[in-house]
Amino acid sequence: MCMFFMVGYETTASMLTFISHCLATNPTWQEKLIKEVDEAFEKHTEMSYDAVRDLKILDAVVSETLRMHPPAASTGRTAVEDYDLGNTGIVVKKGMMIMIPIYAMHYDPEFFEDPETFNPERFMEG
Repeated sequence: MCMFFMVGYETTASMLTFISHCLATNPTWQEKLIKEVDEAFEKHTEMSYDAVRDLKILDAVVSETLRMHPPAASTGRTAVEDYDLGNTGIVVKKGMMIMIPIYAMHYDPEFFEDPETFNPERFMEG
């Protein structure tokens, strides 16, 4: 039980540290977030699910921080059935372990334009 608590604590602490760093080094986004939180407290007298749901900038900041600083660089999965990867000629056989390079994907310009730049806007609609 203690192991599960520590694992959850470490990833949360790490994420909060990186959010603090990203906001400290990007004061424009820090100001936008402060303004959004201030407006949320004016609209909602207490913090609730509805109040948090309205925090679109906070959601984007968290998502962008996790993209830039994922808690795990990669993850592994085991195929539960054979899978043909289309025109590549590669077949992943049932029981085969595959690795998914999360960090590499998050910094691939094919998936994220200008991946080295902290830009929460990429996670905001409109």
